[in-house]
Amino acid sequence: MQKTAQWAFLGLGFLMAGSGAAVKFWEVLQSPGLFQFVFFSGSAYILMICGLTLMIIALGHELLFA
Repeated sequence: MQKTAQWAFLGLGFLMAGSGAAVKFWEVLQSPGLFQFVFFSGSAYILMICGLTLMIIALGHELLFA
């Protein structure tokens, strides 16, 4: 059961990070001159960072909670 939840959280994190990165990629293509202002703001950035954090926690679950 625990391994299944770990894989589920890893998949969810990958999905969140991938979708946030795709939206950010599209937004940066629309205005490439303002990269730092476009990339580090908005809800897609929060989605991408939360997805990456969830993936890191899912990968290190045994180390954190063993």
